[in-house]
Amino acid sequence: MTSHDLITTPSPQPVPRAWPSPARAGRGRRGWRLTRAVVAAAAVTGLGMSLLTADTDRPVQRAADESSTSDPPYLQVDGRFLTADGEPFFWLADTAWAMLGKLSEDEITEYLGTRAEQGFNVVQTVAMFPQAGAESPGDTVDAAAENDEFWDRVEFAIDAAAERGMYLAIHPVWGDKQTGAAITESSARGYGEFLGERFGARDNVTWTLGGDHPADGEEQLWTELAEGLDDTGGTQLTTYHPRGDQSSAEWFA
Repeated sequence: MTSHDLITTPSPQPVPRAWPSPARAGRGRRGWRLTRAVVAAAAVTGLGMSLLTADTDRPVQRAADESSTSDPPYLQVDGRFLTADGEPFFWLADTAWAMLGKLSEDEITEYLGTRAEQGFNVVQTVAMFPQAGAESPGDTVDAAAENDEFWDRVEFAIDAAAERGMYLAIHPVWGDKQTGAAITESSARGYGEFLGERFGARDNVTWTLGGDHPADGEEQLWTELAEGLDDTGGTQLTTYHPRGDQSSAEWFA
């Protein structure tokens, strides 16, 4: 498990972008926009990732009964900054893509404890990760949603991170080699709805779509997943992860 450097020099002005949803136009749903958020004079978009937030000028507010009192503060976008409880939040993340599908609960506890002691406040990981010997919860997202044992482990990891004041940035699926097979345009929304319903109230979760993967021709698939999350309460910060030499603004702009 290695760390990724997520710190880049910020652009001088915020860059609002539109998260496209042509198939949903006219349905009255709130749109999405892609916002470059900068934390303490550094951006969290070093891998070409930018934050997708609800299309409103005001931060998303959560009712008290929607949040877990044991979680760290809910992350929000405030102009060009990430904030937690109104204070700038510096995203210092370690990457453990295979953690949820490979480590036992004891190993997850040990790993998160070590990273917390080292000063990390975010761990980036993947639910359906078909690499590095990780166990996938299912061959498709529909099958994965039925694997209660796996999602109980995910919930355990979220709880363990919260106890240490840490956040999990979760890829619902690793885009590379899985789009069109494990996840399709027709199944993406239902998977997002499942995740939003189960984990939408957790303040220490953010969502990362893609997965070292260009979105060419798949913009609607990722839009369906994002809107499915939003439909059932998964309104935490959402981002897209292309290849390292790309920017998500190539598709979602």
